[in-house]
Amino acid sequence: MTTFGPQRKYVPDVDEVVKSTPLFMQSLDDAADNDTLSAIQSLIFDGTPEEMALNSKELGNEAFQLGKKHYKDALDHYSKGLAAKCGDANLNSVLYCNRAAVNLELGNFRKVLNDCGEAIKLNPANIKAFYRSTKALLSLDRIVEARDSCKLGLQARGVTTKPDPEDITRLTQKAFLSTHRPILDPETNTLSYPVMFLYPEHTLSDLISAFHEQDSFIDHIHEMFSPENRPPWDTAGIYIPEKIEVYF
Repeated sequence: MTTFGPQRKYVPDVDEVVKSTPLFMQSLDDAADNDTLSAIQSLIFDGTPEEMALNSKELGNEAFQLGKKHYKDALDHYSKGLAAKCGDANLNSVLYCNRAAVNLELGNFRKVLNDCGEAIKLNPANIKAFYRSTKALLSLDRIVEARDSCKLGLQARGVTTKPDPEDITRLTQKAFLSTHRPILDPETNTLSYPVMFLYPEHTLSDLISAFHEQDSFIDHIHEMFSPENRPPWDTAGIYIPEKIEVYF
């Protein structure tokens, strides 16, 4: 229907105005198409590579502390910090190690090992990298390697005492058993349970500590064997999701 005469101008609600102001935004979802926030973000990432890497580290830490809903933001920030390619080896080591911490919480254990390896290359004394690497190895049921990681971490800190190997094995096995049990979500009444992948020809294994009952094998296989997350032992590049056969 055609109307004539003056039309009422749309006046945004006070709450809309407040939420569109960067200072009062409650989440990054409120930031879509916000020119003011885009300008602020461009300032944050403007500077020397070292400044950009440091800013990204701080933003990643803040996002990580906000909880699981913000883990993706934390990963993005740490990755941007590494992409800055600053010349500070210690800072880059911290960025790798912090990204590993997020992936450890998400259960992406192979990514944890890859990032911890890079962190240790850059700073052989990064004890947190050894610690997170050990936790990831335990989660993958690689007990012997976890024990070795503990030893290397102690050596990196100059600890010369030699713990009893049997004590180390017993403690690592106890830690593994305490973190690998079926978990029931009382809200959805669904179950998550540990699932182990065995690669007999390589005498290796992977463990998904919380495989949700509604997940499919192919979803996890695509994550485990994606081009950017290819296992270092697959030198021939034959482990491709579309060609992998699973027997269970």
